[in-house]
Order: sequence, then C-alpha cells, then structure tokens
Amino acid sequence: MPVVTIRGLVLCALAALAPACQSDRATPSDAPPGGDAVDGVQCGGVSGMFPTFDKTCSVADDCGIGIHQTNCCGATLAIGMAKGELTRFAADEKACVDQYPPCACPATPTAAEDGHTPVGGQSIVVDCAARRCMTSAR
Repeated sequence: MPVVTIRGLVLCALAALAPACQSDRATPSDAPPGGDAVDGVQCGGVSGMFPTFDKTCSVADDCGIGIHQTNCCGATLAIGMAKGELTRFAADEKACVDQYPPCACPATPTAAEDGHTPVGGQSIVVDCAARRCMTSAR
C-alpha cells in the first residue's frame, strides 16, 4: 500500500501543484481512456496507469530491477522483473517521468516491493521467490 507523508501532502498543497502529488501510484483501474503511445502509460494526474511486467523466473539471475518514479516528488519503487522486460520498462518509465510536472516536495528513498527502504548498509536486491522476481531491502 502506498504511503504518503503528511509533509509531502502539505508541500504539494502549498505549492498548488498538479494533481500528480495526490497519488503515490498509478493503477490500471484508474486509467483514463487513451494514454501515452508507449504501452498505455499515463502518469502525473489524479488517475493514471503504469503497465505491469513479466516477473517469471527460475533463478535470481533471470531477474532485473527497474526503478519506477511513483509521484511528482520523485519517490521511486524498485520493481523486480524478468530481464527481457527491462527495455520495455525503460521506454515506459521515460514516458511516465516525462509526464510528471515539476514538484516542490522532497523525494523519499527508493522502496523495494517488500515495502522496505534500505537502511544502514543495506541495498535493494532482486530474488526469484515462488518463480516471481521480487525486490527487497537487505
């Protein structure tokens, strides 16, 4: 579940920014008709859509990590995916980032799919768990 800090909401409200600051993540159910020409990417509004990527794996070496910007402040999420998806991810991520307006709120550390951010010498790693590429902070 996305976490939006009170400080981030206050800064976005004070800056009278675009509605992009009101949401931490775009979900397919919020997607408006149309969207970007690249994979239907629609970021930077009150509703949006960012595609999912194949997470199928047999071993951790089958996986790669894509860093996805989740709001106008620059918050990011490390997403585990099959290495073959990294090129498509890069194109979709560029389309998404290009849609966010400038924002006057601070970015947060990159989060892993396990919901944690690295602390004290940790980093984000990708593993193949239950045949799915997933990121975690370790």
